[in-house]
Parts: sequence; C-alpha cells; structure tokens
Amino acid sequence: MNRMNKKKKTRAIEEERKRALHDLLIALALLMAFTVLNIAISLLRGFYAFVTAYYSPPTTETLISLAFLLMFVLSWLTYRRWRESSQIITELEGIISNINPDVLLVVDPDRTITRCNSSIEKVFGYEVDEVLGQKTSLLYGDRRVNKTQHHEIYDVLERQGFHIGEAMGKRKDGTLIHIEVITGKLASRTGAVVLLRDISVRKRLEAELLQSQKLEAIGRLAGGVAHDFNNLITVIAGFAKLIRKRTVSSDPWRPDLEEILKATERATGLTQQLLAFGRGQILNLKVVNLNEVISNINKLLCRLIGEDVELVTIPEENLGYVKVDVTQIEQVLFNLTLNARDAMPKGGKIVIKTSNTKLDSKDYVAFEVIDNGMGMTEEAKKHLFEPFFTTRQERSGVGLGLATCYGIIKQNQGQIFVSSQPNQGTTFNVCLPRVEAPKEKPEEPKEPEELPRGSESVLLVEDEPMVRELAGRVLRDQGYQVIEAANGPEALKLLEKNPKMDTRLLLTDVVMPLMGGLELAQKFRDLRPELRVLFMSGYIDDARVRYGVLDERVEFLPKPFSPESLAVKVREVLDR
Repeated sequence: MNRMNKKKKTRAIEEERKRALHDLLIALALLMAFTVLNIAISLLRGFYAFVTAYYSPPTTETLISLAFLLMFVLSWLTYRRWRESSQIITELEGIISNINPDVLLVVDPDRTITRCNSSIEKVFGYEVDEVLGQKTSLLYGDRRVNKTQHHEIYDVLERQGFHIGEAMGKRKDGTLIHIEVITGKLASRTGAVVLLRDISVRKRLEAELLQSQKLEAIGRLAGGVAHDFNNLITVIAGFAKLIRKRTVSSDPWRPDLEEILKATERATGLTQQLLAFGRGQILNLKVVNLNEVISNINKLLCRLIGEDVELVTIPEENLGYVKVDVTQIEQVLFNLTLNARDAMPKGGKIVIKTSNTKLDSKDYVAFEVIDNGMGMTEEAKKHLFEPFFTTRQERSGVGLGLATCYGIIKQNQGQIFVSSQPNQGTTFNVCLPRVEAPKEKPEEPKEPEELPRGSESVLLVEDEPMVRELAGRVLRDQGYQVIEAANGPEALKLLEKNPKMDTRLLLTDVVMPLMGGLELAQKFRDLRPELRVLFMSGYIDDARVRYGVLDERVEFLPKPFSPESLAVKVREVLDR
C-alpha cells in the first residue's frame, strides 16, 4: 500500500510540474508578444523621427528606438542558440536512454530514484514506472549490506566525486546477478547519478579461467609426482620379481614378496589415475567395441556395487567402434559405477546403456551410467569435475574419481555430460569419436616360457639411477652388453669417444633433463641410421611427444615395466 501511495504521489508531482511549466511558457509567450509590439511601435516612431530630421542631430527618442532594435536582435539570436542547445540535449538524452545497455539512475540523497532509462527493463525486468519513487535497495540482492555501505559511498562521493564498486543485483523475478555500480555526484544539485552494469557473463568467464588454471596447475603437479612414482614402482616391483625368481614357493619369504608385488600393482593403479587426471598418461590405443569392454568387467562391477544394488546393461545392437585405451575406459566405468552406488545408500538400480549418437554432425559412440539415487543440486554440478570435490557426507572419498574421468575422456578426444536433479537420480553420458571397424582382430601375444637372451650391445640412457641399475642388471643377466649413460649429452660424449662402438640398440627414457629421448634418438640416427631405438616412459607432458612415441614406426615400453616385459621387448626390437 505504501508503495502504491508513493507511485501516486510521484506521478502527481510530475503532472503538477508539467502544468506549471505549461503555464510559465504561456506567460513568457504573452510577455514576449507584448514586448515585440512595444519594440515595433518604438521603431516606427524612431524611424519617422529620423526621416523628418535627417540632417538634424539624433534625438533621445531616436536613440531609444535604436537601442530597442539592438535588444531585439540580441534576443532573437539568444533564442535561436537556446533552441539549438535544447535540441542537442534532447537528442543526447534519447541516445543515453535508448542505446546505452547500462542502467542509468538519478537518485536523491535519500536514495529515491527520480529518473531512469529504459535499460532497466532488460537488465532487471522492471518497467520504468515501477522503479520511479522507489529506493535503490529494490535493485540489490542484499538490502542490509546496501544500507550499511550507503554512508561510506556518499563519504567517498563528497571527497572524490565518484565511487566504483561491485554488488549483487536482484531482478524482478528474484534472480541474482553480478553488477558493477558507478556512482557520480551531481554538480548542479544534491543527489547522484548511478550506473548499473550487468557483469554476470564477465564474472562467469573469470571463474572459468581461474578454474582452468587451477586444473592445469594441479594436473602438472599430479603428472610430475606420478612420473617419479612410476620410477619407484618400476624399481620396487622389478627387484622384487628378481628375488622371487631365485626363491621357491616353499620359501618363508615368498608370501612377503607376493604382498610387495600386490602393493606395487595397487600403486600402479593409483599412478595411472594421477596421470589420467593430468592427461600425461601414455595411451595404448586400440579399436574396440564398448559392448565387449562392458561385458568383460560386468562381473567385477557386480561385486563392487554389492548385493543391494541391481546392475542392468542395455547394449546397442550394431554398436560402432571406438579407438581408446581400454584400461582407461574401464577405469571410467569403475569410477562412475561406484559413484552411482554411493548415491544410493539404501540400494537401487544402475543401468549401463550403449548407443550410437551424433554431436555437431559427427558420429560418436556413447555409454550412459544411470542411477535412481539422491541426485545433485545445480551448485554441486558446477563443481562436479573439480579435483578433491566430493558430495559424500562421510568424506569416504578423496574427490579425484570424477576429475579423473574428465581427464581420461578429454585425453581420448571425447565428451562427458551430466544430468541430475535432487531426488531424481543422475545420468552420466560419455561420448567417444566413432571409427571404422578393424579389418581383422589381432592375436593376443603369448608369454614365453623362458626369457629370450642375446649378446648384442645396448646403450641404456636413463636419468633415474635406480631404474638404470635395474634395467642394466636385467639385460646383463640375459647376456647383453650394456653401456649406461645418465642423460643425452653423456650418451653423445660416449659415442664421440668411441666412434666405432658397436651399439645395436638405443634404450632411452623419453622425459629427461638437458635432452629428451626423441631428440637424442634423432641425433643418433643421423650418425647411425641402422640403429634400433626403444623408448620407455610413464609420463609425457607434451602432446606432440605423447602421440609421437606411439607412432607405428616407434617402439615403446611403458613404465612401470617388469623384468620379463623388458627382456621380451628388447629381443623383439632387435629381431625386426
């Protein structure tokens, strides 16, 4: 009721002003007409006196008439100038009111809005008449904060003449928006001019940029840690397997060795998770059918989710093929399924569904993980793929599962989407680029009964001493002659000192200080084109290098590797 009375009072004041201005203009027009009439009569009289007494000295009446003539000319020029200025001011007001996307307000010292442009409708959803006579707090999200800051703002205005700040605005429908507030003091009268600019898009872009920078920094950190961790796992698992080869099953130390090897397998899984999050993992790409991948791990998924959760798979017939790292896709399925189970503490149903789909007119193969659990809020979905973010109340997880899934899918050139509402379940949709079906299925390699041996000379380049010692020992045990170097420049110096060195194979790490493995291999091949090269690494931080080492013409041994895999791969490369 008070608001309606204020509106009526404001409109009544405006109408009274218009009537007063109209009466004033009429009075001025009558006064000007009367003045012009008097001037005309005086001019005629003066002209007559001037003609009748042409050679006589000018009389007082003549001078008065000439003065009236001069006043008339000056008045007319002033009127024309005032009229031109009024037109310019009117045009500028129209431009500011209709073209400017920002909201312009004129407010009294008590924060009452007296004037407003039409942009208020687009930014805040109010009509102009709805805000006239209202307090500026109508447009702010937190009115208490606005009252508290009001006096501080006007103190700054008194000292500097303007004030710039940010606040939360509130639209007519209750939606909160970020606004920039620029307040300027009126020089001609009390009050201020306030400019309100919607900066919600800018704030969102700033937040996305900050988030991407955080993810990049954490990804680099995770990749660096995983790189060192991979070397440690290689050493621990490698020497443990060497010891196991020298023991019999009845040895009392055998169970302890087996536990060490199991721990290294779990550590390897954690390392792969970190590398997937940092997108530094070496991809072992294969053309596969997702229905087969899901079928192979279906029993394991059932054991993981427990008996109170039903798992249903709905495979698409004639499903297309994708080129992915199978281990990574299995990890995504594990993480999404476990995440769905945690959303159903009292039990429920999980559906894994595959389909052929299109994104931006391109063919994709998709799989969905659907649950009927508690769902998520919009705020939770905004932070869903951030590292260390978790919605579990018991904090039983570290919050890397979904962040890892996001990294894996992006590394495999795919897309991941989520759809969820509170108490209405959640659907994760993963889309991977579709490729042509393989012409023939390759045969799975069989493990040899005995490790292959050799007598060739191998140049081993590895910056980690423990890994270098392990690899050198394994190869020497198999009969090879091993020459070791800690980095690329040291290996080149060995070649310069022994130009006739009969080296058949260069076994080098990819990521090393001073000189990387790819650069080193290129320098060696320029000198010895017949030299065979075998790369080894567990982390590659450059996309060009990452996919370069997986070229069909390049031999690669991923870390962590076992003594068996090293011996088999070296023999395989030398025999080609």
